[in-house]
Amino acid sequence: MERAHFLEPRDPNASALLIVVSMGINAPYEVMNQHFENAIRASPIHWYAHYYKAYYLYPRWHGGDGSDLLQFVREFTDRIRDNPYLFDVARNAYRDFFEYPEHNPDFYRQPGIWSDLSKVYAISLENHPDSDFVYSSFVYDAHYANPRTQSPIQPLRLRINSANAGLFNDLAYRLATHPDISCRRGDAAVTIAEKVVAIFSTPATLDTLSAAYAEAGNFSAALRTISAALEMPMTHELRTELESHRALYENRRPAHLTNITKPEQRQTESYAADPAFSATP
Repeated sequence: MERAHFLEPRDPNASALLIVVSMGINAPYEVMNQHFENAIRASPIHWYAHYYKAYYLYPRWHGGDGSDLLQFVREFTDRIRDNPYLFDVARNAYRDFFEYPEHNPDFYRQPGIWSDLSKVYAISLENHPDSDFVYSSFVYDAHYANPRTQSPIQPLRLRINSANAGLFNDLAYRLATHPDISCRRGDAAVTIAEKVVAIFSTPATLDTLSAAYAEAGNFSAALRTISAALEMPMTHELRTELESHRALYENRRPAHLTNITKPEQRQTESYAADPAFSATP
């Protein structure tokens, strides 16, 4: 790789891959960062170079409190205007603090964190106002940043369609069933889930809508919806889960998760279908 960089210093790919080598051999920061500087000298918005450096700096690998990772994200945030894929690098860095090693709903409420992440979203939404991936990610993160205020879903239009319905189903399910009470919003979950079901009425989307109704206190609607879902064909595992949810609603109890991982059946969409992210970085 070093030979490749020497022969063609204008090609950032060899230098970016040397960052991966640095991770593998536990090279010092100075060595890794020199490879990064070589890569961005050739291409200032090179996605892989930013991605690999950020990954190197994740506290789980690099150690420390993660302040150097957050500083790195601040340094390249403006470059998102020129490469929308850098949004994903920035967002994933914040999400790692939020979800690893265990879910930390207070992370986004720490001083300075939401203002920095808001800049990431502002640039991304300014450049790609029709990006469903950026938009739904913003709604999700803004909810955790300030869940007790007016839902950020209200002033923004819900652009739910057949291409992104699975992504919004995921968002609604988390808002309805999250184990942390401060992160649940039944009213917002109902708003989203009803629009999703209008596009795709499946056992998974109806289960999400029933969970949203239950969290909002409308158990009659929750029972009616979950019963409709159970009339459809589905896997044995999903049927068992939905039947357990119906039992909760019969006792006027909402369904809350013990973690934030959802069943595989619900994960039906990713940002791969988003026009703003439709090409290789």
